[in-house]
Amino acid sequence: MIIQIYKFFDNIKITRFLMDIIAGIKLKIIAKKLDSNILINKEGIKEMNIPYEWFTENKPLGISGIARLKNAEDFLEIVVESHIPFLDEIILVDNMSTDNTKKICLKLAEKYQKKIKFFEYNYNILPIGTKNLIGNSLYSFSYYTNWCFSKSSYKYVMRLDDDNLLISQKWKKIRKYILEKIPKKYIAYWGYNLFKKNNNIGICKNDIYSGKYGDHGIYPVSVSTYYIQNEIGEELKHNLFFKRFNLTFLHLKYLKKNFGLKNCILTEIGKERRNLIEKSESIKIENFIRNNKDLDLIKNIIKNILKINKY
Repeated sequence: MIIQIYKFFDNIKITRFLMDIIAGIKLKIIAKKLDSNILINKEGIKEMNIPYEWFTENKPLGISGIARLKNAEDFLEIVVESHIPFLDEIILVDNMSTDNTKKICLKLAEKYQKKIKFFEYNYNILPIGTKNLIGNSLYSFSYYTNWCFSKSSYKYVMRLDDDNLLISQKWKKIRKYILEKIPKKYIAYWGYNLFKKNNNIGICKNDIYSGKYGDHGIYPVSVSTYYIQNEIGEELKHNLFFKRFNLTFLHLKYLKKNFGLKNCILTEIGKERRNLIEKSESIKIENFIRNNKDLDLIKNIIKNILKINKY
């Protein structure tokens, strides 16, 4: 019931604005600066410790996208290339994939040598939903995430998920805003979850949005922005007010084999998510997007996705 009430008010512009202000004030009150102990891995592998100095605000102006990858071959190439025009740097990190992820990363790094850097993280990250994980373990999602982010160079950072296909016309506005305003804010954005049924791609009825409630965003690096481990996976801690942009990407996760849940399919969270998606219907894009220009753009993107989608 609480979640339903939250979602209701979240869809009203003025209440969304007020909720963001309240959330920002709360974050500033409870914020804690980074404890350097979480950067020293409990396994004692010194070369895998995370440098505290990386969390400085004194970085060149620009945006880094950090991709944490595990068996991500499905859409990796087209997704990374959709980010290329809008990011100053892309960090690709492969976590012991058994498919063609590494091969694709190396191909992209060769093609975009001035923009893409490739790393390998050779400690098998435990699945999302694994319980009783210690945050400074090399096998935890939070440590892995902090380590990946520490390989970047620019003032602003963001997760680059291998199934978030950017809508270029929308992202121009975000980049322009960041480079002109240099905001000390969490810049949130969201997308639609695409879903295929009977060979038709639409929007997933049982899980419409990806990132609608603030879990996709760009933010400035500081000692107050870092990841910790929670009961599900990694959680970003920050002390920033929100600036929201609307639809900026299409989420392709549910177009993958096993709905993109391969890495957590045996956990309770993975099983619940798969059950939810299997029972879903695919809703026509027209039911959500009224602007003809946007509609034509997204339909064209989906047409291209159908050409490469195997499942």
